[in-house]
Amino acid sequence: MSGQSFQDNEEPLVHNLSRLITEGGDGNFLIVSVGEVYIQFAGSRGATSVDCEAVSNQFLPAELQLGEGRLSELQALGFEVPVEVSAEVPVQPKPSWRNLWGLLAVTTPPPPNYSRTFDAADEPAVREIARTTLSILSDVYGCPTQSPIKYELELQ
Repeated sequence: MSGQSFQDNEEPLVHNLSRLITEGGDGNFLIVSVGEVYIQFAGSRGATSVDCEAVSNQFLPAELQLGEGRLSELQALGFEVPVEVSAEVPVQPKPSWRNLWGLLAVTTPPPPNYSRTFDAADEPAVREIARTTLSILSDVYGCPTQSPIKYELELQ
């Protein structure tokens, strides 16, 4: 899709997001990426919401890492920013899902990526997710708007 602006990618993104919640099964995911920057979605057939994660500084090279201002932009869009684990900031243990062996894990570490849940109850909501995603890629991560966008959709 080289040579197209991000807004030219709104329809393909809406299409892929719609498929995430209208096809497949319970373990569907979509990864939208521009180079090393990615935003991923998890959804299931018949769902009215999708979980979203935007790549965190933990997985970005130094030159692409987000400063406080950009992190604030993500938080303003409803994303939770993981707390850095350090001596100054103790992490409170939380109950976790059972692991593969059926044992209850004692704690859940902070999620490694920036995360939020989007309403996806209807076509306008899905279209808004697409617009927000494209805005995050360009405005928060600074991806050039002429960069090709890669879509990886996996339907279970």
